[in-house]
Amino acid sequence: MTIAGNTIAVEETSIADEASVRAIDIARKSGITSGSLGSRWEGEVQTQLAPLIGEAVRIKRLKLERKGVPQRCQGCILLLYDAYAHGETEDATVAMQSVSGYGWFHSIFWVASFSDGPNELYPEEPGRTGSFLHTKEDRWKGTPLMERDEIPPR
Repeated sequence: MTIAGNTIAVEETSIADEASVRAIDIARKSGITSGSLGSRWEGEVQTQLAPLIGEAVRIKRLKLERKGVPQRCQGCILLLYDAYAHGETEDATVAMQSVSGYGWFHSIFWVASFSDGPNELYPEEPGRTGSFLHTKEDRWKGTPLMERDEIPPR
């Protein structure tokens, strides 16, 4: 994508552990589309998220470097979709503090698996929130975004 005349690569991946993927599958088959899929305490969530995020950062960086993307772009943005479904954006922010190598990316954006907010484009689906866990762009820092904020009006 191009931002202010600069070419930025965008790479995405889901953050999930095997138990969460199974729980989500069971919940969907039972007709549950949002809400808690089991509780975990805050420290447990952050401890589990850190290696998941760290692995995504490592794998995506290697993939982009192998393809020569950094030589063709002014930066790379990593989008992390929270398929883990147990933590909040704040948990991911805390988990990022123990991840190494994330500074290689221009920005890392966290997209929550669901929220209590409405989804204006697809009312039957839960809303999603997002936030930058890391960015080199000062004007993007500390600004949570809702899905509907990202889509320009027609």
